[in-house]
Amino acid sequence: MARKWEKRFLKSLEETANITRSAEAAGITRQNAYAYRRDNEEFAAAWDAAIDIGIGTLEDEAIRRARDGVEEPIYQRGELVGTVRKYSDTLLIFLLKMRKPGVYNPPQRQEVSGTDGEPMRIVIERVENGTHG
Repeated sequence: MARKWEKRFLKSLEETANITRSAEAAGITRQNAYAYRRDNEEFAAAWDAAIDIGIGTLEDEAIRRARDGVEEPIYQRGELVGTVRKYSDTLLIFLLKMRKPGVYNPPQRQEVSGTDGEPMRIVIERVENGTHG
């Protein structure tokens, strides 16, 4: 049988993807939520599903802000005179890197060479029983 706070916690987690806020909404501590999760597989699965929904909501908002922007007020001498639409290049970059990492976040390769571009000699020494040998 589900505890009273579980439904409130999971609903909040779906909306916020935030453990602290969800625990507060349910009237419990984070520590109690984590302890219950550890001891209850069904609740742990519901928690994971709620987080996925919450993250999906956050991704949708990030896409909206990157693509559609947000209206920001413009004031002159303390008076609202209009708005300007601002887009988030940072969110756009993160979204592209997340959705197509091979294109927008390719693996990095680094080469190291010795003095004057000469190859480096690397020696790996095995240590046994606290002595070199």
